[in-house]
Amino acid sequence: MRISNSMWLIVVVALAAVVAWGAPQEKGDVQKETAEAAPPSAEASENEPEVEDISEAEVAMARIKLSHTTIEGRIVHEDERLLRIESIAGSIIGYDKRSVKEVTRFAIPAHVYHERLGDHYAEQLWDFEDDLNDFVRARKAYQRSLNIASTAAVQQKLEHLAQEREKWQEEVLQRHEIQEALDRAETARLEKERAEQTLKEQQQLYGLLEKQTRLISKLEDRLKALERGNYLIRLRLDDLKDDIDDLEDDFRRRWYRYRVYSRRVEIH
Repeated sequence: MRISNSMWLIVVVALAAVVAWGAPQEKGDVQKETAEAAPPSAEASENEPEVEDISEAEVAMARIKLSHTTIEGRIVHEDERLLRIESIAGSIIGYDKRSVKEVTRFAIPAHVYHERLGDHYAEQLWDFEDDLNDFVRARKAYQRSLNIASTAAVQQKLEHLAQEREKWQEEVLQRHEIQEALDRAETARLEKERAEQTLKEQQQLYGLLEKQTRLISKLEDRLKALERGNYLIRLRLDDLKDDIDDLEDDFRRRWYRYRVYSRRVEIH
């Protein structure tokens, strides 16, 4: 079957329309992918630390009176039943309002709260347990307080903290040097003990060898005595052998004379 030119023209026009209709859709898909790719960069910017204007901010606080103690801290969460408090040390504890005798809510300026936080970490210094982190936490807390409200007292505390940091570093270096000296002394003591133990073992071995040497010397003397005795015995045996030989010779002579004498008697 033969296709006419008009039919070919219709097919070409239809293909062109399909291509023209698919191009915008493809462009829209690209734009959609671009829009979907944009949020990750936004999330990255959200993860970066932001400088928030909190010059007028206040921190909601609560003082809870329990049976045997009183707890004070920042309010983290509160609903009809639960009151969650963060202490100055950073621990968060939830309290059932029904078990709380008295709750006093109040607010303090944010810079005062951060100053108290810095004071708390500064008090933890010089225990040589987590001092490096305590220095960092105290410095950050004082710096946040100054960022909110610049006060001479906090600035002085921050400068004093820097001086304490230098003293602490010198103290740590001295402690490190002292510890190294103690370690060297302990190593020398252990080496001395090992040397003394080795010397003691060598002395014991020397004493044992000395005893063995004396025993061997006694055995050698006895061996020499036995050898001398054997030599004397051999000499005596030689003498006895000579005596026996002399006796045999004497016996043969006597026997010979006796036979000669006997023959002569028989002849006569």
